Amino acid sequence: MQVLHINSNYMHSRLHSELLAYLELLNVSNEVIMPRKVNDDKHCINDLNYSNVYHKKFLKSKDRIFYFSKQKKIKKWIDTLDLKIEQYDMVHAHTLFTDGYVAYKLGKPYVITVRNTDLNFFIRFYKHLLPLGRKILKQASTIVFLSESYKNKTINALFKRSSEIEEINKKVVVIPNGINNFWINHQSTRKKKLSSQLNILCVSRVMKNKNIEFLAKYLNDETLGIVTNIYVIGEILDNHYYNVLSSYKHIHLLGKRNKEDIKSLMERMDVFALVSFSETFGLVYLEALTQNLPLIYTKGEGFDRYFEEGLVGYAVSPFDAKGLVKSMLNIISHYKEIQSNIAQIDKNKFSWYEVAAQYKEVYEKIKGL
Repeated sequence: MQVLHINSNYMHSRLHSELLAYLELLNVSNEVIMPRKVNDDKHCINDLNYSNVYHKKFLKSKDRIFYFSKQKKIKKWIDTLDLKIEQYDMVHAHTLFTDGYVAYKLGKPYVITVRNTDLNFFIRFYKHLLPLGRKILKQASTIVFLSESYKNKTINALFKRSSEIEEINKKVVVIPNGINNFWINHQSTRKKKLSSQLNILCVSRVMKNKNIEFLAKYLNDETLGIVTNIYVIGEILDNHYYNVLSSYKHIHLLGKRNKEDIKSLMERMDVFALVSFSETFGLVYLEALTQNLPLIYTKGEGFDRYFEEGLVGYAVSPFDAKGLVKSMLNIISHYKEIQSNIAQIDKNKFSWYEVAAQYKEVYEKIKGL
């Protein structure tokens, strides 16, 4: 089986190459088309395998504003590659708007993965493209969402008639991203117990969208009735925001760390908390679960509804201070029960192998196997 992937972010993240590596193990052959921006090198990961990737730097910043002009440029470049489109069984576009239009035009059966940028950028700000978004989804063979919450938000934003929603739902599957095998191979089997102080971990880039100050402001000794410390691991992208966070005495900013260091710190933590304003899925929540950490996660964003509310933690709105404190107190009160719940979860299902197997099923169904 041969799949052509349209993926404008392939070289910017390890996620996509991990998926393709496991698809190859399952006898799915893959080639990738990645139109790139000029001066894109600083965003790329250098040690990825690019042998099956067609890529070229030709897009300018202004192309993002002129959507159809940009898409024509991309299609014109693809035509120069002299690909034999008929040799591919299907096309997989890894975003609805940025990649999906090309898939729509190629005339092959295609899969669309809808992501954060589609919902929180294109659907929100590019209202004139909503009819096109509907067309692309209606024509797709399968539509993949990373979470239930993003599925509901996207469908409700694009479709109003119940008949249309019903038809779209027939070809929807929810497949979250997988996590690196390091976390699968280093799962903790030790149940945690609370002590006289609460250690909260947040793994996140230091920037406003991650809403870390929300945690610092409202999770403290006074609100929780227990000595509280918050540890933040992640690259500093906003120095002003870093300085703001540094003013809180109970917050400890540890900078960027490797996964071995993160795992080691997770062993000493009691709760994982991250309540971003927007989040695609949040693989770090799954990584935290492999280390038996209860979770505070963003309400209505990618991870929400992955588990039943209260099973492994609680969803919190990034604007609801009372809800944040209440949820953390609930975790403290039901800590032993939540530990038992987490212990019963099969974390192997978070692996890229399992995710790739789900995608292979999607591809086989389209091919009629």
